[in-house]
Amino acid sequence: MLPQSVGFATAILGVIGMLLQFTIYPSINGRLGTAKSYQYFLSLFPLAYAFAPYIALAPSSTPPPGQANGPWVWFSIIVVLFLQVTARTFTLPTSIILLNNCSPHPSVLGTIHGIGQSVSSAFRTIGPIFSGSWYGYGLDIGMVGFAWWLIALVSVFGCIAAIFVYEGSGHEILLPGEEEELTRN
Repeated sequence: MLPQSVGFATAILGVIGMLLQFTIYPSINGRLGTAKSYQYFLSLFPLAYAFAPYIALAPSSTPPPGQANGPWVWFSIIVVLFLQVTARTFTLPTSIILLNNCSPHPSVLGTIHGIGQSVSSAFRTIGPIFSGSWYGYGLDIGMVGFAWWLIALVSVFGCIAAIFVYEGSGHEILLPGEEEELTRN
């Protein structure tokens, strides 16, 4: 794929994400609630990852060995990117909100955020290592989609784990003296 095509696809990602973030996200998240929004839209990740390798099967307007191009190729790319960007747009903000709300007390919110960011960074670091090795293995066994399907499977496990996510209040416990303060107000 030419650098201009990669740039165009990246621009599509940005436009889709911004449109969703500013127009649709607030109303849907308000209607569903944070936890349900997270659970529903997280399920789009496995679909995007499972369908991604099939973009190569879209009919191209240019014959091989030239790069694939044409309306069906771009339609396929846009569909997969739409699934991925929609999932990301709805799950990233809600995951931060859920992380805030899981804090048992405001005094430990910084610790909770620190742990959350550390875990997130660790997985963003090791994710490409694993997926790259899975992709290499898939090429060795003649199955180009292997890495994508394995990532889809991992994201299915994430969806299963999300079933157990609930929305806390961010103030689950009271420290000594706070109960008296609340009864006075």
